[in-house]
Amino acid sequence: MTGLFLGTMILTFLCPDQIWRDWGGGGIMEEYPDLTFIAPKMSPDTFFPFGKVCDATTSITEGNFKPINGYGAYIDIFPFDNVPDNCIERRWFQSYTRCIERLIQHGSRTDASKEKTIGKQLKKQAAYYVAKCFNPVKLTVYLYNLLGMYNGKKTKLAGVAWDRGTLFEKSDFENLIEKNFEGYKFYIPQNYDRVLSDGFGDYMTLPPEEERVNKHHLICVVNE
Repeated sequence: MTGLFLGTMILTFLCPDQIWRDWGGGGIMEEYPDLTFIAPKMSPDTFFPFGKVCDATTSITEGNFKPINGYGAYIDIFPFDNVPDNCIERRWFQSYTRCIERLIQHGSRTDASKEKTIGKQLKKQAAYYVAKCFNPVKLTVYLYNLLGMYNGKKTKLAGVAWDRGTLFEKSDFENLIEKNFEGYKFYIPQNYDRVLSDGFGDYMTLPPEEERVNKHHLICVVNE
């Protein structure tokens, strides 16, 4: 689990744009022609404010979301951006970016998702129609730029501001060690237990069996 978590995030406290260019515009992607790269400002139809490395030999349709060109079996790449140290400013920033992210997700659907209760269904429908007033692709670029607004400042914390609970002490990533994961070596924080506990709580204990369900409605097929 440690390797899986740490292998799907990039610490981009300074310039995530450069990371996307290096990955998608050449470099790594040139060495692996069976991979595609999706990221804001690079992919004209993405509604994800982070990157995805996809298997180009597959295609994914996700629930009632609009299709994205090049979207296949993937690994998410989350840039960890700086967030303000001031508690009030940080909470406002998290709430605002979360609101934008929710608008993007609702606006990227082809219809309102189904809920079990009438009350929740009405809320989802209201959110869906409000979100339709905005362009989700433009909002994604706006959110992506907004998330990087503190990257030129010195802060103690960094993470994914719109995703509640995904903030970390930057000092935790200053001292790295090598660990084996499924036959490969990865650099991870020396105090990885605290990092994982901050992000996932009791990450070594499996949830109850009834909660071990797929929360993504994906259909992945192999391209012919």
